[in-house]
Amino acid sequence: MDNNQNNNRDNNLVVGTPAANVEFKYTCLLGMVKVAKTLKMIGGAKDFLLIRNEYLELAKSLTELKDRGESGVLVTGEEGIGKSIFLLYLLLHRLEQKLPTAIQFAADRYTIFDEKGASSVLSGEDLGEDERLSKCWALTDSNMNLTTPSGSFLSTPEFLIQMALPGSQRWVKQTSACVIVSKPPSSFEIAAIMKELGYNPIDAFHLIGKWGFSIRTIIQQSSGLHIAAVLRP
Repeated sequence: MDNNQNNNRDNNLVVGTPAANVEFKYTCLLGMVKVAKTLKMIGGAKDFLLIRNEYLELAKSLTELKDRGESGVLVTGEEGIGKSIFLLYLLLHRLEQKLPTAIQFAADRYTIFDEKGASSVLSGEDLGEDERLSKCWALTDSNMNLTTPSGSFLSTPEFLIQMALPGSQRWVKQTSACVIVSKPPSSFEIAAIMKELGYNPIDAFHLIGKWGFSIRTIIQQSSGLHIAAVLRP
C-alpha cells in the first residue's frame, strides 16, 4: 500500500435553519475502499474517511496513555459510531509520521508497516516477526471474524489497541489494558457524511432524533429515504 496515494479533501457543510445558516468545515481522506480491501477489512469503509474530532482526541489520548506506561487499550462505544474506521485513520496518521504499526482485521493474518516495508503475515506463522512487532503499535478490531487478537498481538507489540463493542472485555484481563469509551459523532459530522454520500444532509437531524447517533443506522435509513424519494410518483 502506497502511504502517499491518499488525497485529502477539505470541504464545508452549510445547513440552513429558521434562524441562520450554520457552516461546518471538515476534512476527508480519499481512496479508503482500496486501503480497506488491502487490509482485509470486511465492510464498513466508504471511499472517504471523514476525520472526526473524536479521532484526533483519541489519537492524542492513546499517545498519552502509552507515554504513561500502559501496554494496551480497549476502545469501546456504541455500535456503528465509526470505531473500526478510526483504526484506518490511526494507521494512516502513524504511517504519515513513519511510525512502525501493525494492523489486523482478518482472523488469519495481519499487516506490519515499518522500516522494512509492508508485510502481510499469516497468524500462526509469525514466530519470526516478534522483533518487528515489539516495536509496533498493534491495532486490531473485534468483528464477526475476529473476536480476540492473535497470540502475537496479545504478547509481543509495544502497544496494543483493540476496538470492541461494550462487554467484549475478556482479553483485557489477560493484558491488563485500560478502557476508553469512544464518543459518538456530532450531528454535523453525520450530516457531513450524508453529504459526501450524496444524501440530503438536512435529513440527518430528523434521523438522529429518531434513531440516535449510529452512523451505520443513519446511512441505512438515509438509503431508504432516497429510494422512497426516487420511487415516489
